[in-house]
Amino acid sequence: MATNNQDILGLGPLQPDPRFSPDPTFFLNGEGNALSHDFSTIGEGTLRQKMVMDAICNKAHHAILSTSDLCVYADTTFKESSLEIALANKAAQNECNAAYMEAFSHRLIQLNARYMMGVLEVGAFKIVQEVNRQLLTPPQPQPSFLKRLLG
Repeated sequence: MATNNQDILGLGPLQPDPRFSPDPTFFLNGEGNALSHDFSTIGEGTLRQKMVMDAICNKAHHAILSTSDLCVYADTTFKESSLEIALANKAAQNECNAAYMEAFSHRLIQLNARYMMGVLEVGAFKIVQEVNRQLLTPPQPQPSFLKRLLG
């Protein structure tokens, strides 16, 4: 009859088999495994791709918020400055200069709109360029030993 420490078949206890390890990184780090380098390369490549995708997503989110902030700020600033020009115009008008003041104020508001729109477009364009800029610079080829030696 088998005791508590002995298998009924008389076999010793099973030893853990590393090929069936619950550790998912075993094949990435296992020694003597011909595929471990390939798995490691795949793992590193996948991690790099995920990091790049996350960075692109973060850049795009930030760009959307930034351009939206620019638009809101430009709108608010234009309304405030146009109101200031109109109020100053009304306060300074008299019979002699009313037509000139109206024409000048009208032109100031037009210029204000044009310049503000230009700054807004340039700022938003520069933000879009940053989103589109490559995250990682391609590796530069190393000059050969002979080229380094001879210059």
